[in-house]
Amino acid sequence: VVSTQSTWGFQGMEKKGAKLGGGEDSKQSSSGTPIQELIIYFGSQTGTAAGFAKTLGEEATSRGITAKVVDLKNFDPATLVKQPLVLFFLASFGKGGPTENAKKFYEWMQKETKKDLLKGTMFSIFGCGGSSYKLFNKMAKDSEKWILELGGKQIHPTGLGDAAEDIEADFANWKKDLWPILESLCKCGSKDEKASKVNFEFAEILEGKPLPVVPSTEYDLVVHQYMTSKDLEVINMTQIRQSTEETSTYMIQLNNGKAGVTYATGETLAVFPRNNPETVEKLEKLQGWGLKKKFMLIPLPGSTASLPFPGALTIEEALTQFCDLTGPLSKTQLTKLECFAKDPTVVAKLISNYEEFKASHKSIVDVIAEANIKLPFVDFAEIANRIVPRYYTISSSSKASPNVVRLTVVLVAKTIGTSVKKGLCSDYFERMFNASFNPIKPGAVLPIMRGFVKTSIFNFPPKCQAPIIMIGPGTGIAPFIGYIEEREYEMKQDKAAKLGPLELFFGCRYKAKDFIYAKELTAWKDNKVLTDLHLAFSRDTGKKIYVQDLVKEKRDRIVKYMKEMNGVIHVCGSLLMGSAIRTALVEAFKGHFPNPEAYLDELEKANRYATELWGQHNIISVLNNYIL
Repeated sequence: VVSTQSTWGFQGMEKKGAKLGGGEDSKQSSSGTPIQELIIYFGSQTGTAAGFAKTLGEEATSRGITAKVVDLKNFDPATLVKQPLVLFFLASFGKGGPTENAKKFYEWMQKETKKDLLKGTMFSIFGCGGSSYKLFNKMAKDSEKWILELGGKQIHPTGLGDAAEDIEADFANWKKDLWPILESLCKCGSKDEKASKVNFEFAEILEGKPLPVVPSTEYDLVVHQYMTSKDLEVINMTQIRQSTEETSTYMIQLNNGKAGVTYATGETLAVFPRNNPETVEKLEKLQGWGLKKKFMLIPLPGSTASLPFPGALTIEEALTQFCDLTGPLSKTQLTKLECFAKDPTVVAKLISNYEEFKASHKSIVDVIAEANIKLPFVDFAEIANRIVPRYYTISSSSKASPNVVRLTVVLVAKTIGTSVKKGLCSDYFERMFNASFNPIKPGAVLPIMRGFVKTSIFNFPPKCQAPIIMIGPGTGIAPFIGYIEEREYEMKQDKAAKLGPLELFFGCRYKAKDFIYAKELTAWKDNKVLTDLHLAFSRDTGKKIYVQDLVKEKRDRIVKYMKEMNGVIHVCGSLLMGSAIRTALVEAFKGHFPNPEAYLDELEKANRYATELWGQHNIISVLNNYIL
């Protein structure tokens, strides 16, 4: 076993961020004695809140404060009530609710009624959300309210991290004023604000030697998701745009039945992409770690960090499957890399011009090459982001196609100067398509895509007699292809079934270039599976027409469906489109309902108005690679 250890440095970032709550700058613990340990809980869906919790824990250690970072999936009420000082990092998920790992904590807070239960507990909260969403940071706000009702003492205002703006700056601003409070409350040992030791040692696995003993089996959140996912055979990938001059849109079919994976119509498939082998080779040439070297990371004594990789694997596997080599970096990550640069001023310049750095879309590999950075693999593994899953709403019916799941994906790329920066998953899909399906190679081994099914806000009402209005331009049509396929299945199974209207509002730029599923939609309309098909081609006419304009045109029909027939509206697509649709619906409902905004809210609560929206800072492509 070969062990390697090293250190890195970091510094705080100062920029004003949003805060909530009155807060109270307490200067001593309730007992007057220094607090021995700071507990930091996190509820995170795919990394943001967990990353901030880890960062604050590292900084606390460097300031001489004993800190322990705890995944809320391990939440124990009996332990919480004994803690004198806790911090919470909480992401909101779905309709402003808890992330999967925070559900137990959320349900406990909702049910607990003992008003003085947390009387001896001081706390503060940092929320992770996006202001583009109506229920911005609802989980953090609700938690503050409930903890206060249980007698908790708030020592610092709740921070409202906003991924639609600059969530890292919000975090920096929140913790800047928190540190003096924590240092006054906690027992502080020796400080080293410039350095924080790594949490692991690198243990090389030599042939014929026993595997090292790992004292912890607590895995990083994303690694746990990866380990519990399944390998799905990719049966087929088809280019479904009429023209590929701007980009490509693929229809991907995967064999979920063979993998033992089930799904429901409208649910989501999370996909783990892999780095391009060329990028991995480039990094290896810069570092010389040895791609075929097999290793394990062993937690150092006192470390509470979760394992970043699943057991023994090669450096090549770690870099290809787990370390994000293409995503953007935070200031904290740049500062850690600066310690290993031959010329630290190169990285310092990137930090001081951070907005320009973000716009450049430079990756960790770009920075390492530019700044001539050499660092041990264990340090790189802790600095680099993990590859998080990308979420795609399923485009097939679980009744009509129970063993083959379909995705509809558009490739994302951005031209920066003379180079083209592709999204990690887009590059992954494109390489797979060209290698195996362009053209199809008979007899070839089918490629594998790793993923898992996740529940969605969408749920197709079976044998629904009420009208269903589907609004999904571009790849926002994805769930509705599954809806229509299921309606067709229902009609074939029971020709006498009384089914309500099923109408689709779809839009794209050009009818002859990017009208995906054109033949299928036309056939469904002709066969009366679709009651009506409303189309908007924004660039084919002098005046740009969008789906929201079609909603305005059909306002009387929509009002009738909702007011008289108990209709349902589902919207999928961009945040901008979703906002425009909501505005159009509010206008349509004026004169028919006393308060159209409140009526839409009621529809949402009753699951009659559901939206799945994304934008520049969504769960797939969030600012600074932070995913809530």
